[in-house]
Amino acid sequence: MLFDTKAFGFRVNMLRKCSGLTQEQLAEKLHISISHLAKIEIGRNAPSVDLVLEMAEFFGVTVDELLRGDTATERKLPVSAEVILAKIAALLADLTE
Repeated sequence: MLFDTKAFGFRVNMLRKCSGLTQEQLAEKLHISISHLAKIEIGRNAPSVDLVLEMAEFFGVTVDELLRGDTATERKLPVSAEVILAKIAALLADLTE
């Protein structure tokens, strides 16, 4: 199995939005550039092992969940449904502020 940078980036994007953070805010917390984070989120760049560990700790998920996702959940939901759920979570986060 190869590392899927696009799926990883999608998970990072969803976790960031569910946390109510902008790319700028998350990049600052992770001590990386906004452009590097943006490239990770679209699947263009793969993160270093150190960054994966830092992201997992920051979001309170396991490294496995971050790298591979919850495969049982991902098989149940088509990508479009995942995108919709991420958008709903981001909107709810905006409402609570």
